[in-house]
Amino acid sequence: MARTVADTDAHVPADLAPAATTNGISASAVAARPKNGCRFTDADGKVAYLWWERTGPVVESTDTALRRRVLRALKQPIWAIEDEPDEFGVQWSTRRRYQPDDPRYALHWFWSLGQVGLEDVEAEIVRRQDRRAVWTPAQGHIRD
Repeated sequence: MARTVADTDAHVPADLAPAATTNGISASAVAARPKNGCRFTDADGKVAYLWWERTGPVVESTDTALRRRVLRALKQPIWAIEDEPDEFGVQWSTRRRYQPDDPRYALHWFWSLGQVGLEDVEAEIVRRQDRRAVWTPAQGHIRD
């Protein structure tokens, strides 16, 4: 299976990335947490896996065409809706455009597959260790 680390124009160095303790979570708790990735299956049954490292996204696939397609999709900007308070504290829904080098890009990318040209592939969230499905959008619930 070929593995490709996608390059972005600019990325946050590991020593400047926000630490896991900023939200009150210890680094050991974050390290013990299972790592999730995405599995994409096209109409021909070919599979590609994607996960995010501190250095950027990593794509694995036995099919070079599907791997190139996922890598091309990772270079597309996406639109997402975020709620943010105005000067009076009232929450407003705001559309934001995220470039691939934005740290928040990975949070919204899975839900924006139609924007990046992957609307015809089946997407699942999987555990990286055993590639077992954790959650599929069509199911609507998380597996144990």
